[in-house]
Amino acid sequence: MRQNLFLNGVAAVGVAPIKSTADANGVIIDMQGFGSLLLIAGIGVAADTIDASNYVVHKVYESDASDMTGETAVPRANILSEIAAGTAGEISLFDNVVHLASSCVHATIFPTKRYVRCKVDVTGTHTNGTPGAIFALKCDPGYRPANT
Repeated sequence: MRQNLFLNGVAAVGVAPIKSTADANGVIIDMQGFGSLLLIAGIGVAADTIDASNYVVHKVYESDASDMTGETAVPRANILSEIAAGTAGEISLFDNVVHLASSCVHATIFPTKRYVRCKVDVTGTHTNGTPGAIFALKCDPGYRPANT
């Protein structure tokens, strides 16, 4: 059976394209009516050295509150990603060991709470910045209100 992502998914922005020099919060995504979230994290050619000491981690958090009060990292068991041994919330690690700069990775998240937010966690010295973004596709629609 063929699946049609256009009819069965809703696009969202996890983190708008930015040039990261410091940690950044993404947009809050309301998951009501959807069972999973496909995230695509990309990073451009870094203007800084990306290595085991200077790197970028993309993470995802969840909350029952629309303002993300009391947010917690999505449990590792609820994340399917290319990082084999990541910790809670981690969907990608760009450190020139796991993933090279100027690449893209994907992850599927199965949140247990209604609201989700992606974050960019920058470690090390980033004076010039590294371009990147996280794009999201809400998947597995169940009941959706008539106004969505």
